[in-house]
Amino acid sequence: MKVFTLEEITHNYKRWDTFTTNEKVGVITTVFSEQFLSKAFKVFSITRDDYAQEIEQNGIDTVFIDNDLFETDHCWYRAHRGHLINYLTRNKKNICVIKNTSQEVNKIFKGRLVLEISPYLDQYEVCDSTLKMPLLLNTDLYNPVNSYKNTDITYVHLGKITTSLQKKIDKSDITKRTELITSINLNRTFLEELFTSLKGSKILYINSSFQLDELSIRYIEYIAYLNSVYVIYDDKHKLDSIFQTGISSSRAINNKMKILLRNPEFTFKKTLAMQRHILINHTFLIQKNLSEFLINYAELPSSPNISVIIATHRRKNLELCFEQMNKQKYVSLEINVVTHGYELSAEEVTDFKNSSRFPININTANKSESLGMCLNKAVESSSYPVIAKVDDDDYYLDHYLIDQWLALKYSYADVVGKSEAYYYFECEDIIAVRKRGEHLKYGDFIMGATIMMKAEMLKELLFADLPRAIDTDLLRRVDNNSGRIYIGHPFEMCVFRSKDIDNHTWQVSNLAILKDAEIIGYGDPSQYVRIR
Repeated sequence: MKVFTLEEITHNYKRWDTFTTNEKVGVITTVFSEQFLSKAFKVFSITRDDYAQEIEQNGIDTVFIDNDLFETDHCWYRAHRGHLINYLTRNKKNICVIKNTSQEVNKIFKGRLVLEISPYLDQYEVCDSTLKMPLLLNTDLYNPVNSYKNTDITYVHLGKITTSLQKKIDKSDITKRTELITSINLNRTFLEELFTSLKGSKILYINSSFQLDELSIRYIEYIAYLNSVYVIYDDKHKLDSIFQTGISSSRAINNKMKILLRNPEFTFKKTLAMQRHILINHTFLIQKNLSEFLINYAELPSSPNISVIIATHRRKNLELCFEQMNKQKYVSLEINVVTHGYELSAEEVTDFKNSSRFPININTANKSESLGMCLNKAVESSSYPVIAKVDDDDYYLDHYLIDQWLALKYSYADVVGKSEAYYYFECEDIIAVRKRGEHLKYGDFIMGATIMMKAEMLKELLFADLPRAIDTDLLRRVDNNSGRIYIGHPFEMCVFRSKDIDNHTWQVSNLAILKDAEIIGYGDPSQYVRIR
């Protein structure tokens, strides 16, 4: 059977720039294509027996079809699709074929719109009837929420289990807390079982016999990292990952897995770095879905807009505070400062504004006004849809705000912040961590210095007219209003505990904090909290 090249198929046929749809689309696709289409359209799965009735009853004007329907339990697996194409053509329905693997587009789709998925793109590219699209994942389905991690290694294998693989698992000196996900054929049941298992896994081991197309392997890798799972490839695997260099021997792989399992914080930070890359570049949190792109080709994805609010009674801390905000990556900020009990000179205001990457609004409050009222002045000056409360004396690293914003979006929470957290104690020059394991889940407590919140809710609730405990009060009222609080990862921020305890709004002794903490080091805290 002759197979046409993309150039032959797309020459002088339909164009994406004239494509329109009523947003009701039929899908004959694998799980990978269905998940991104469901973020853009109202999708209906089309069956072999009743497709005509299903299309008409649901008002479908467009059908997306995977070129390579590799799932063996799919109702269209190896089925003839000519009669479907004829029906859609006669009834003037849009036909969009998805080039979902390296397999060339079948001649049956000659003259149709082609959607080609590429793991190497970071933005859409359109040329007449071919639209190239980055590999994009739907975080409604794949995200880090509630990753409980009770399995050390999940081995994934397709085909008959080999003796070498079974020995690798049974005689492993790494761990006995393993799971084997296997299937003779590639099917959706197998894939969904794998995706479910990822929530509880620390490492995903992709066996060399797991012979899938590169794009499908990449989907699995990215979904694993979205579930906070570190991915290891068998040494015989020929596919390179953008996240790690190849390992040349089985012994080296075993050594690496031992390192990862014996150093959970190291592994977690490595995984989070990859997860951030995927959340920014390969999900719809920032990238446009297909429908949004087709509406406006020219409009590029924009950086998240965040209003930062700061109430400070320490003039000396402002320079460092602004410097930390200047270093924030992947975000567009508006910085709203209220000086509490003092005023900056006109020259100081000019200097701060001139040295800032972002617009700064500076207001002042009398010393007699409460901290809550000061913060409300900053809230009232905020114009962006998300507000982040920042303390003037704590450490905020370069990816702090983008990581908080991503967590707010994928969790669909109203408020996000940190519970497990790092502390630097100036008097002893030590770094400690508290509340180990309190991350990537919903809860009722986060630290006040890490509150990021939907602006609409914060402007409704505001801070209470209190000198202290304003954050606890706000979170209680969020909970009473059925708001959702999500606890993000513990990194990219560190609480600073000064020698002068009286400087802190949280009036508690350092010993009281340390009694429930684990001391982990000395000196510069950034080396412990930075995700590299």
